Amino acid sequence: MAHVCDRWAKDRTDNLQAAWFNGAGYETWENVWGTWNGITPRDAEAIRRVAHMQRFFGADAGGGLLLSAGWEPHTPEAVQPAVFASRWPDARGRRVLWTLVNRGDAVANGTQLVVAAPSGGARWFDCYRGTELTARVAVGTDGGAATASLSFPLGGGGYGCALQTGREAPDGALSAFLAEMAAMTKAPLDSYSAKWRVMQQRLRPVPPSPPAASPPPGTVALPAAHSFLFSTRGLEIEGDDAHGVDAQFPWEEAPRREHSHTLAVPPLFIDRHPVTTANYSAYRRATGYAPKDHLSWLSNWRPGWPFTTPPGPAPLPPKSPPPRMADWPVTYVSLDEARDYCTWAGGRLPRAWEWQYAAQGTDGRLYPWGNHTCDSCWPAFATGNTFLGPEPVTAHSPAGDSPFGVSDLAGNVWQYTDEIADEHTRSVLLRGGSNYRPDGSHWYFPNRGGPGSGPPCTTHNKYFLFGESYERAGTVGFRCVYDRPAPAAPPLGPDRAAGIGV
Repeated sequence: MAHVCDRWAKDRTDNLQAAWFNGAGYETWENVWGTWNGITPRDAEAIRRVAHMQRFFGADAGGGLLLSAGWEPHTPEAVQPAVFASRWPDARGRRVLWTLVNRGDAVANGTQLVVAAPSGGARWFDCYRGTELTARVAVGTDGGAATASLSFPLGGGGYGCALQTGREAPDGALSAFLAEMAAMTKAPLDSYSAKWRVMQQRLRPVPPSPPAASPPPGTVALPAAHSFLFSTRGLEIEGDDAHGVDAQFPWEEAPRREHSHTLAVPPLFIDRHPVTTANYSAYRRATGYAPKDHLSWLSNWRPGWPFTTPPGPAPLPPKSPPPRMADWPVTYVSLDEARDYCTWAGGRLPRAWEWQYAAQGTDGRLYPWGNHTCDSCWPAFATGNTFLGPEPVTAHSPAGDSPFGVSDLAGNVWQYTDEIADEHTRSVLLRGGSNYRPDGSHWYFPNRGGPGSGPPCTTHNKYFLFGESYERAGTVGFRCVYDRPAPAAPPLGPDRAAGIGV
């Protein structure tokens, strides 16, 4: 048995007891595909204690007892009704380890084990609390073998450890281990909180861009929406609201998969198309930008992509993309690199609801072009082992445009929007879907044409952020939005100008 794992368990007691009872490993998994299923303080402390015992008794210093070929699960030597034990003898039978678990809720006091007392004498230790035990030895009647009763408390839902050695004093390794366990278990396990809590998330603040009085080149004007219904669903393969899957918007009490909220969207300008490789090339030439770590940066600009990879460390990509890619959406850029481009252009990345408003308008449609599927309105979907890249940003315009005339919103490349974070992790909400998803497994990123997919205007995905080189994907691009000046206040009428009725 390699290890025990239940990634969605909120209470790890059952799994950790199974690992201790069976001498198996335990997988401490909290970040489940970007959803934080935190380990409670009680479980964390139990894991610390059990792991310390397992490491000692699985190693040579502890006699390798947890590797014993004579392992006896459910030994009848355990005498409490809710307490179960495994027996782990060494090859000579001089040293014996018992791993115990209390499956009941109440503390089990008194005798836990009744074991055969070696004729040559022995010593016994509570190796969970790090103390020596005084056994109650009973001489067998009618020639029967002598027994030793071992008594120690075992907390409800807790863990126990008993060790039998010869009569000699403990060696240095065992003495040190017992001292460590005595210090570690000084506070009762139940003094640690067993309360599980959902991990709260927050959206990264997005400062407004400098107001654009006139439309920047290549943009579309979006009018203000005073009551836009923002309704979207996360496409995560696993997880539920009880565990805090997906995202938490500011108006929500906890993360959840389904979101619905009416809000105001200010007037904006938005790029008609995703930022292209030609646009990004102009940015590179103007700024001289090159990342310190250029792993995966602009990978499809390199010679031979996607069929050959030059040996050795990858050089910086050329200043310009291959001519055939000039009107492709730029991909293989990180979230911060997308932000930096938009800042240089005078804009910013769109919020998730701003992107949806640009794609959907106000009628709640499922696709930018309406509520029906339309093969000619977006790119052909590809699978297989070789990703050949997206299509040109103009390939499906105007048929695939949104009500505002915004193009290439669905099915070509995922597009960066809001960043969300909790105490441990960061993610970005991606919108729109891409034209590629590997086949052969349902575990690949949910996308159009794959398990768990949905209409692009009412769904999003959550992309876990590790670092810039990881974020740079060939299926993720972006577009920018530009804040517009606040509308001027209406002029005062003659009555209000004169102060009448004020």
